[in-house]
Amino acid sequence: VRNLNPVDFVWNMRDGGKVDIKDQGFIAQQLKEAQEETAIHIPGLVYEANSERLEASYGKLIPIMVQATKDLYKESLLLKEEIESLNTKELNPSSNLGNE
Repeated sequence: VRNLNPVDFVWNMRDGGKVDIKDQGFIAQQLKEAQEETAIHIPGLVYEANSERLEASYGKLIPIMVQATKDLYKESLLLKEEIESLNTKELNPSSNLGNE
């Protein structure tokens, strides 16, 4: 997920299917490079059947994004607990006297 870079772009397909249409997403070539750099392969993320263009299947990213979100949520809860614990110690310094 850290290696992905969402972009704004304008479709300009050679076959004329989409021309001058603004969109947001990922560049298929960058998705392919990210997979190579991280050695994480997501089957079907980038279609290479047509040698003249790569195509991305964004739906393949959903499970990874959901898991990344869950991991970040879990980490944020742990950090919140740690902050609350530190704040409690700061508010009650006498309870820490025996711990030094």
